[in-house]
Amino acid sequence: MSIFTSSTGGGLFSTRRDDPDVELSLPLYSSADNRSSGFLAAASSNLPTSRSASPRPTDRIPRPSTPPALFSPPPLAGRLRRVCRQSWQTILVVMLLLYTFYTFLRPSTIQIDAADAVAEYDGGPPKSKITHLVMVTGHAIWMGGPTLGDDEKEWTLLSYQKGLAKTFKQHIQKGVDIAQADEGSLLVFTGGETRRFAGPSSEAQSYWSLAYLSKLIPPESSLFNRSTTEEFARDSYENLLFSICRFHEYTSNYPSKITVVGFEFKRERFETVHRHAIRYPHEQFTYIGLDNTDDQEQLAHFQKGEKEGTLAQFRADPHGCVDAGLVSKKKERNPFRTRHGDPIITTLLSTDHSLHLATGVVDMSTPPPPDLAAGVPTTPSRLFTKAGAPLTPEQVRKLETERLKAKAQRQQREQEAAAESAPLPRGTKRTFASAAPPPTADGKPNTDDRPARNLRNAKDAPARPLESIQAARKFQKYVEYDFSKMQDTKGGFISVADDPHSVLAAAEAAGKPANMTLEDWDRQQLKKRLQREQQGAFEPAILKGGKKCFECESLELDWKFLEVFGARVCGKCKEKLPDKYSLLTKTECREDYLLTDPELRDEELLPHMDKPNPHKSNWATMNLYLRYQVEEFAWKKWGSPEALDEEYERRTAEQKRRKDAKFQKRLMDLKKRTRVETWKRQGKLGAVSGGKHVHEWGELVEKEGAGEGIGVKTCVECGMEVEEMII
Repeated sequence: MSIFTSSTGGGLFSTRRDDPDVELSLPLYSSADNRSSGFLAAASSNLPTSRSASPRPTDRIPRPSTPPALFSPPPLAGRLRRVCRQSWQTILVVMLLLYTFYTFLRPSTIQIDAADAVAEYDGGPPKSKITHLVMVTGHAIWMGGPTLGDDEKEWTLLSYQKGLAKTFKQHIQKGVDIAQADEGSLLVFTGGETRRFAGPSSEAQSYWSLAYLSKLIPPESSLFNRSTTEEFARDSYENLLFSICRFHEYTSNYPSKITVVGFEFKRERFETVHRHAIRYPHEQFTYIGLDNTDDQEQLAHFQKGEKEGTLAQFRADPHGCVDAGLVSKKKERNPFRTRHGDPIITTLLSTDHSLHLATGVVDMSTPPPPDLAAGVPTTPSRLFTKAGAPLTPEQVRKLETERLKAKAQRQQREQEAAAESAPLPRGTKRTFASAAPPPTADGKPNTDDRPARNLRNAKDAPARPLESIQAARKFQKYVEYDFSKMQDTKGGFISVADDPHSVLAAAEAAGKPANMTLEDWDRQQLKKRLQREQQGAFEPAILKGGKKCFECESLELDWKFLEVFGARVCGKCKEKLPDKYSLLTKTECREDYLLTDPELRDEELLPHMDKPNPHKSNWATMNLYLRYQVEEFAWKKWGSPEALDEEYERRTAEQKRRKDAKFQKRLMDLKKRTRVETWKRQGKLGAVSGGKHVHEWGELVEKEGAGEGIGVKTCVECGMEVEEMII
């Protein structure tokens, strides 16, 4: 039987048998018809399965009268055609996949010029050798373009800045030239994101990009590694102050020389006002001014506005924190609400208006303090701190008045809150006003459908005072309370806070003069505490003829180290030389340097600093010792560092030997009590062959009564006998 189908999927389904007179022809549906599979299966099931079986009468159907040409081709030709068609389809799919991979995964054909490639540069002097700050102030934002800043359309200029693009490029060129000539300088472009329509792009970043694309700062030069940006300044004062902070962030020290590049008409503002506001020495400050001399009318307008406007405002408010005009300009020049990340500047800018009013205004006629006039400041100026600021009597009176007002308002709010939350007597019905929601801001009744707060609901009740104290996971059954912060409520009776005129209040104010108020008494106690701890205004002053640092001869000594240890060292050298000036705990001195407790308790031999225990407040006080003093005493005690190491190794070996001996003793005791026979056998024969017994056989002796040809060998040590046949 043979089956033929046409290439188009249709035609006749023919079944030929040996009988030439019989042929079964059925119509064949296309593959798209859902009935074709079932129809063919049914048709094939009705066909005879054996050649010898005789067909039924119903199977005999006359031959069709269709010519032979309409029938399908022979089996071999159809099979070849089908194989060729499948092969062509496979080839097309493979070619399509190859083209897809080639299109999406082929390497880039962009050619990068070696001269334009930015190579990492690690040259130039160390950061500790950089002492010169070269600052270029930004005034506009360059958006990029083919002319590299020559066309003013590439700049975000304000209405009064027309024609200044050329001057901006001159500022950049001058700053690059100064920094290029001094290998110990750091070039800082300063200016924040001052233009909303320019997007989050800063003046400093655009200046640096313009200098880089103009080949003024090539990657292969040392200046490429000595140039950076400061992108938070909003006015000229912040340009100078933030650039110094950026210099400290970049080099870990403050500049010994500052060179500012800007407009000539701003020279007096920088040299007289800003420099004096930060208390920087005049002889170490240089200002280079470049103006647009092509437009004299514009230059005269700038000079007049500087003298009558900005310069006068900064003279009255050197830090730019109080004057309304300067503050509004800062807000306008910060459209994206960015903040400076330096902790010193963040603390300065986060102070409130009253503190700026008390400490921000500086009398420009007063000379700078002697400690800052003598050299370069290595710490923030004391004018920025509240404790070291000189307050006038008028400022003290204003601050005291505002403090008393705030205290009275707080007491009034607390009394009102206590009256509202007081429980009602039993059997008293609440009023509608207490249950109704509060009115709106404009005084109208609140129509909110949400129910009022139900005071009878336990989940709405106020939390207990100690519910906020949560125990650690491993201390679920134990909570450590800070008793220094807990308040004795006297069991609910009248306390000192309720009755300040009681006997208990008088006991707390023991020693207070009768004619002194409580506020004056508290202020006096605070002053004594600061004086005792030498903090705030009582911090030791820096004098020219005073003691100097042993390492760098600096006048800014760490007074705590000088008072406790007698060590003349400044804060910078203390951080730079940790192998000499770091602090050691008592445990480290006892274990690493093999010092005894009597030696560590003797303050004449080894002075120490006491600090609270950082792990638990109720643990013993932590004693800290200076490293070089401990090492000096240890070398003197043991002779040399090598002798100390030998003693340490000897003690370590002795400790290990004792530990092993103790372990072996316990192990032997355990063996005695458990495996007696095994211990005996190992004790007698354990030394042979690493703890294993090896038989040592004697001569073969014929055994009596065992028959002929049978001998016996006996182990010399354990007596074991083995029979062998004698051949």
